[in-house]
Amino acid sequence: MCNFLSAIAFKNGDVFEASQYTDSHEHLIASLGLDDTKDLFIRNWVRVEFVPGNDVADVDKYTLRCDECESPAWWDGVSETVEKNLHRIVSKMVIRDERKCILGGCWIFAGARSNHVVSARIIAMLGSSQVNEMLGSSQVKTMRDSSQVNEMLDSSQVNEMLDSSQVNEMRGSSQVKTMWGSSQVNEMWGSSQVKTMRDSSQVNEMLGSSQVKTMLGSSQVNEMWGSSQVKTMWGSSQVKTMRDSSQVNEMWGSSQVNEMWGSSQVKTMRDSSQVNEMRGSSKSSRNPVSDNR
Repeated sequence: MCNFLSAIAFKNGDVFEASQYTDSHEHLIASLGLDDTKDLFIRNWVRVEFVPGNDVADVDKYTLRCDECESPAWWDGVSETVEKNLHRIVSKMVIRDERKCILGGCWIFAGARSNHVVSARIIAMLGSSQVNEMLGSSQVKTMRDSSQVNEMLDSSQVNEMLDSSQVNEMRGSSQVKTMWGSSQVNEMWGSSQVKTMRDSSQVNEMLGSSQVKTMLGSSQVNEMWGSSQVKTMWGSSQVKTMRDSSQVNEMWGSSQVNEMWGSSQVKTMRDSSQVNEMRGSSKSSRNPVSDNR
């Protein structure tokens, strides 16, 4: 699996990376038209990764490695130059100030703030970093600490939210893959999706075909519309209202759904899980046996 920062290093010490678009070595190789069928020891290039330490904003702690089964004879002679070039590239990505608008590029927010981010890739938002609006196909890989995105439009995406990170509103096909700690999304529109919610993570409202695959701990969704779906609820997770063809596949512990409309369905209810009201053709199946997980 290719990680940030992936690059192609050449025998003369030059490097090629396209971190705004991809961390895939194979995409980089194809874009340059390189021949990957040649023997490693006669090629004039290798795959490399410049890997961050515990703090992705601390470029001095990054580690360079040749991402091949073996290193060619010329690698030791150019590795120092390659490392300096990649250090310079990543250092330019780290921003700590306030900017009105960021257009494209790959960035690491270390307490930085921006009013608008358009079609950009943010590797991490650290500390109290903040983006007021994300447009186009902008992407945030990780949000930590008290980082915040006020609004996400179009196909903007957050891959992971940790601690008390927050997104106030998501529209279109925006997506959050993982929410940890007390992370929160206030509203999700269109086909927005949260794959995993843990601990006290919360989504206040989900519309359209929004989906939550797993809710753990005291995670909560206040309202789900359209064909929204929760596959598994654990602990004291709660969904207040589900409408139309919304579905919960399994409920554990003291998980609760207050109201279900249309053809909403709960397949399995265990322990003290509860649905307060079901309307239309909604149905539930309770398992009388409390399983030990």
